[in-house]
Amino acid sequence: RRVIADFGGFYRKVGQIMGTARQMMPEPYIEAFAETMDNNPPVPFPVVKRLVERSLGAKLSEHFSDFDEKPLATASIAQVHQATLAKNKKKVVVKVRIADVRTMVGDVRSM
Repeated sequence: RRVIADFGGFYRKVGQIMGTARQMMPEPYIEAFAETMDNNPPVPFPVVKRLVERSLGAKLSEHFSDFDEKPLATASIAQVHQATLAKNKKKVVVKVRIADVRTMVGDVRSM
């Protein structure tokens, strides 16, 4: 479990898949892998902010009047934040991909 948590991304996704493979593994393994489905630690907000700003090509404040630093949900490759659009005050949910696809592909190749 610690290795999956430390490496995250691809390894967490594999752990999630293994947690559903009841026909292939003993129950203690299934229980350990199943924990990777819900216990995804959030990425720190400064990293999220940098990713969103890079994607939008502008500061958060140019697009959002409010952007909740605490994610609504986290997953193996993304997390979701509540925000308010600056131009019309509409409440939105922003999904931020936090895992680098190139890194995940490299993880697969190194296996």
